[in-house]
Amino acid sequence: MKISYDIGIEDVMVFLSHVYDTDPGIRKQVRRVRFAWPAILLTIGAMLSMAMDMWYPSAILWIGAVVMWFIFPRSYRRQWLKQVRKQTVTTGAKTMFGERTVEFDDEKFTIDMSDIVHETLRWDVFSKFEITDNYFFLYLASSQGHIIPKRAMTAAEVDELTQLLNNKIKQ
Repeated sequence: MKISYDIGIEDVMVFLSHVYDTDPGIRKQVRRVRFAWPAILLTIGAMLSMAMDMWYPSAILWIGAVVMWFIFPRSYRRQWLKQVRKQTVTTGAKTMFGERTVEFDDEKFTIDMSDIVHETLRWDVFSKFEITDNYFFLYLASSQGHIIPKRAMTAAEVDELTQLLNNKIKQ
């Protein structure tokens, strides 16, 4: 089966959003870097204020700690994706966007990205695959992979690729 399609910034952002939402390691790393130290300091400050019978400052510090531990991390996904989008657009690799042709068979996965990259991979190099409503994501690592949009395929090709992936990639 051979498929040709074009990958744009929105396709890449859907993939990165999916990775962020499904990979707890990335979420934990992002949250730890951004929020852990301020939250720890606020919590320690609140406990020290309580120990010294300073209830008003303690209450304010506890509110700050709750915000840092529970509210900010939930809003960080949007900020992280905005930052990643900006970096992707300004410094994106030539192979990240553009037209590509993929070919699947029982032995290998071949991707041709214009004149830049021609890559042939055995099925065992993929760590996993995921199927969403609009995409196939073939993972080489936890946050690296190939994006194959379903919009480039017929319903029969989607079924054929789903069956091939289920048979070839052990999850």
